[in-house]
Amino acid sequence: MKVLVIPSWYPPNGGMFFAHQTRWLMDEGISAAVIVVAEKSLKKIRMNALLSDFGISRKDEFGIYTYRKTQLRIPKLNRFNAWLWIKTAVDLAEKYILENGKPDLIQAHSCMWGGYVASAIKKKFGIPFIITEHRGRFNEKNYFKQQEILPWHYPFLKKALIEADAIIPVSEKMESILEGIAARKLFCTTIPNPVDEDFFKPGGELKANSEQTGFLNITNFLPYKAIGILIKAFFLASQQESHIRLHLAGDGPDRIGYEALVKKLNLDGKVFFHGQRSQQEILNHIHTCDFLVLSSYNEGQPVSIGETTLCGKPVICTDVVSATDLPEFAGYIVETGNPEALADAMLVAHRHKKSFEASMIRSFALSRFSRKVVITKIVQLMKSVIHAV
Repeated sequence: MKVLVIPSWYPPNGGMFFAHQTRWLMDEGISAAVIVVAEKSLKKIRMNALLSDFGISRKDEFGIYTYRKTQLRIPKLNRFNAWLWIKTAVDLAEKYILENGKPDLIQAHSCMWGGYVASAIKKKFGIPFIITEHRGRFNEKNYFKQQEILPWHYPFLKKALIEADAIIPVSEKMESILEGIAARKLFCTTIPNPVDEDFFKPGGELKANSEQTGFLNITNFLPYKAIGILIKAFFLASQQESHIRLHLAGDGPDRIGYEALVKKLNLDGKVFFHGQRSQQEILNHIHTCDFLVLSSYNEGQPVSIGETTLCGKPVICTDVVSATDLPEFAGYIVETGNPEALADAMLVAHRHKKSFEASMIRSFALSRFSRKVVITKIVQLMKSVIHAV
């Protein structure tokens, strides 16, 4: 099977898990290539290397044959930038096909805008495509839907969704929004993001008998991640319990403000900013903390939940996450945007951490998030789409 992958974002602009998933598909005998349109601001353009920056590169990236082209992103012109991204990606995909032959299938990561590009390629070349939807803006619980799904988005999104041969939402909480955009029933199969179960696994002794409880947040410091609410929730919990600590593994433009909030609330020595971490460092943090805690206003399906539960550790998160991804024996789900509810969950978690069974959590995660299980499901769906053509 020959598959062309069209991610809507890709390293160095996030999306490393797209490369991991593509490599894992290749491990199953699939021949895969990736096309990448990488946006750059004017500030990042090298004036002495315009030709190399804006030419097409064809090379191995992360062990995957990759066609890459840079596109200038113009501030405040989001609609024009989207149109230009789509045009560049269609041209790049056509060039790949002319030089390498038609793939059996296209996998687009997100209908915004890789899925729309795949629909244009299907129209011209007759190649079937599937969309794996990751974007939290399509979560039914997203507080910012009206700001993040704009009227001019709908024609593009609807075309991509209607013409897709199959759609893989990574969360059950996406299906109703996607079908609302398409204004029809869609062929959706929910499959969560895969995680490498051989890397993320329990390490060392569980710390259930220790007096102190460590809560870990793994995320970029973006507004929808609600780090401010998490810090306020921790402050409320710390007023009742002194033996808790909060570890923030991530970075972003709002970090200075969050550090100021920690100082204002006198949480120095209780809240720790670790910055952006490598995968190995994230694993170490999971092993040394007791709970993952996520406060997000919206999510697709957080990879960190799979990583943490595969290590046998429980999770506290907001109700943007489906109960299918976090059963009661693996943690707590609380109301989004409610620091009091999040604080209560942290206190209950601290008092009852001995009740969580690592082996049960790990067993669940293996059946739900493991690379082996998830990739097998994706490959089976790909084969069924190809055979139906």
